[in-house]
Amino acid sequence: MTRSALVEWVADISVPGGRIRAGFTSRAGGVSRAPFAGLNVAHHVGDDPATVEHNRALLAEHIGQRPVYMDQV
Repeated sequence: MTRSALVEWVADISVPGGRIRAGFTSRAGGVSRAPFAGLNVAHHVGDDPATVEHNRALLAEHIGQRPVYMDQV
């Protein structure tokens, strides 16, 4: 695993034509206020949608591309 300021990468694999990366964010580095304080990138928890989009933009800028989001079930 490797860690960057906003992401802990659990996979970083070169493939023909690019690379595949998978990682997890923590609360560090975002702009959400309590009780979502930090880097909340989830729309489904009740945080302000504009703030979530700001956090997502920060993350995208940090990793250099738009991430793909999943919902845990």
